[in-house]
Amino acid sequence: MIEYNIRITNIQPGDVATKLAGRSTDQEAKSKFDGSNAGHKILDPEDIAKTVLFALSQPAHVALNEILIEPQAAPI
Repeated sequence: MIEYNIRITNIQPGDVATKLAGRSTDQEAKSKFDGSNAGHKILDPEDIAKTVLFALSQPAHVALNEILIEPQAAPI
């Protein structure tokens, strides 16, 4: 896409606290997303938003191709 001056960044978020997570019928999975998972904090939507802003703020000569963002604790 360089001929069109378009940059593409693939942002791969791990577990994020959204309303979608609460709709699961899997009670074990729901407990991991509701904060009762041994104190392990999952990502907030704001964490992803900050990552998007970081990618967008890079200079034109930078190709930020891929970002994997996950909670510090093991993924659920």
